Amino acid sequence: MVTGNPIYDAIGSIGIGVLLIIIAILIRREVKDLLIGQGVNPIIDRQMREFLANRDDIVELYNVLTMQLGPDVMVAIKAKMNTELSAQQMIEQINQTEADFKQ
Repeated sequence: MVTGNPIYDAIGSIGIGVLLIIIAILIRREVKDLLIGQGVNPIIDRQMREFLANRDDIVELYNVLTMQLGPDVMVAIKAKMNTELSAQQMIEQINQTEADFKQ
């Protein structure tokens, strides 16, 4: 103790505790987003939906879920496909849509 007064030690300890609490809250928020997974930027999400809605082989787009995984994006799509096609043709259309979507 430099001053001989313990109040300064108490104030310093409380200040450090408050600082650690603030840092913990900020880190918790960031880690929660990383664990749960963040969706893509709303502009990119809108572009994805527009691309899928403009496809001839997709009759109706029900849902698009995205999760940002570092530099990669995981996308899950629920859509009604054109039912006039055979099963093999539908598989080919899905594969072609997926390839075009990745580009």
